[in-house]
Amino acid sequence: MRHLEVAVALVFQGGRCFLQRRDARERSFPGHWEFPGGKLEAGESPVEALYRELEEELRWKPDSAQELPVLAFQYPLVSVRLHPFRCEGSSPLHCPLAWGWFQPREARRLRLPGASLALLGTLGT
Repeated sequence: MRHLEVAVALVFQGGRCFLQRRDARERSFPGHWEFPGGKLEAGESPVEALYRELEEELRWKPDSAQELPVLAFQYPLVSVRLHPFRCEGSSPLHCPLAWGWFQPREARRLRLPGASLALLGTLGT
């Protein structure tokens, strides 16, 4: 079984969370909505991966990133440990994918990967 460590940004603005839609050509979860982030590289800490992924995906650097409890999630062929960070910042995000700001109840109605849906459930909203 494969194991992944993933840094995830929970970017909120006005009570809404930022989600982006994966490209329809992606091998895993094509067209699903998700929080920005990505896999940790060898020797990289979760916060280092977070800042790298946010720069790569959104050309954005948060003003603050508060680490939240790790969430383990099991897919049929891979186990994932999400390292979530609640991020805030005033600069604009630049996302080449479809994206939007959603209230948590709206986000739950979107097509989300199981781990993202589980993470959304931990937010208590």
